[in-house]
Parts: sequence; structure tokens; C-alpha cells
Amino acid sequence: MEIEIYIDGVSASCKGEFFDDSILGLMKKNSRSKLSEEFRLKNAKEMSFIKNICQNDYLPDIINQHLTFDDDFLNKLIPNDIILCSCLKPKTAVGQVLKELMVNNFQLILQNRIWMKADHLLIYFEAINISETTVLGRAIQNSNK
Repeated sequence: MEIEIYIDGVSASCKGEFFDDSILGLMKKNSRSKLSEEFRLKNAKEMSFIKNICQNDYLPDIINQHLTFDDDFLNKLIPNDIILCSCLKPKTAVGQVLKELMVNNFQLILQNRIWMKADHLLIYFEAINISETTVLGRAIQNSNK
């Protein structure tokens, strides 16, 4: 079965910040993501590639080439399911680095599933910054009191 995944997202707390901007922010040396120097050195080529895509192109357009999910897992999902990025399966070294950047920083919300053919599925996710979901969760809890 052919599966194409698309991941995008807009930051709720930083107006105008898109998924590309969020990934670039995680790659900065002084960011909260605290990437180890060993990780940066080991994955310098992949990080340079990702940075170039984020600055000059559109990261969501290439994610499908580097990340996927288990077929059986995807077939169980329904719209608005929240998925941790640890469920991602890298296809390439770039995909492994993307997964590492995303795993402690984002959750994915399934937005849409489109069957193009009986064996071809398009899946759209919105990436939500985990710190934003925590703030949102607290806001919802407080409004219910």
C-alpha cells in the first residue's frame, strides 16, 4: 500500500510561525530543545539539509519522502486522533533527524484521510507544539470549573 503523509502546523502562541519556523527554532544552538553537541555533529549533513529546506522551500512537501507510519497503525486512526511523534517511522537519515527534533516537541493531530485508490492513502496531520497543547489543556480545564 502506498501511504503519503503530510505534516504542517501553525503556532497558536507565535502568530505567523509555521511548522518550518518551529523546526528551525529547534535547531538553533540556544533553543529550548537542548540538542546535544554530539547529535549536532553526528547529524550535521541532515540538519543542514533540513535547514535549507525550511529556509528556501517548504518542509511539509518533503516530509513524505523521509517519514512514514506503520500501515496497520494508520488504518486504526480516525480524524482528531492525537499521535505522539515517537510513532513516526523514518525512511531516511533525514527522517531520523526530523523524528528526533519532533519527538519531544510536537504532537500530531490527524486532520484528514483521503483514499486516492484502494492501495493509495493520503494522510494529513497538524503538528501542535507540546507546550501549546499543555497551555491549551490547562485553559480548557480552567474554563470547565
